[in-house]
Amino acid sequence: MYLFMLLLILYEQSGMAAEWTLGQTVERAQAVSGAVRIEELSATEAALDAETARTRWYPQVAVGAEARVVSDVMELDMPLGKISFGDYDSYDFTLSVTQTLYDGGRLSALRAVGGARARMNRSNADAARLGVVFHTKASFFRVIMSEKLLEAAEQSRDEAGRHLLASLGTLSAHLGELAVHIGRITDQANNAVAHVN
Repeated sequence: MYLFMLLLILYEQSGMAAEWTLGQTVERAQAVSGAVRIEELSATEAALDAETARTRWYPQVAVGAEARVVSDVMELDMPLGKISFGDYDSYDFTLSVTQTLYDGGRLSALRAVGGARARMNRSNADAARLGVVFHTKASFFRVIMSEKLLEAAEQSRDEAGRHLLASLGTLSAHLGELAVHIGRITDQANNAVAHVN
């Protein structure tokens, strides 16, 4: 039902006056399916997790920089002279390289899990696509069946109208004949009463 309403909304928004084929309907439903898109994105995420775990075996390089700027210089007056603290600016640059040598199988396990999740989510996306195809086709054929049932109902209504008109014509003719018979019987009864009197 939800899918049918979605297709109806899409049809209204499309401004298309032409009828959609089953193929067009299925293609459009798959394109706008949130379930398929979510599973595809989940599969991509899991594949990236597996790739990240694989790249953790590569050396990791980090670069850093820090600057300390002194705006006020602290001074201390001593009998031997002045002592100044922080009377210069300082800059630190760092470069660090980290290499994983042993992780107890953690990265291999993360890579395997990421790959398994990617395969599972791709399968879920395929299943979601098949579900969309099934529901779209079922809705498509329900719409066609409803249209055909509506046409049949309209034909039955028209046929019933024709039968009603024919029946009314026949009834009118029979009523006319009945009126003639009643008139004859009334005349005969009046004649019989007149003979008796």
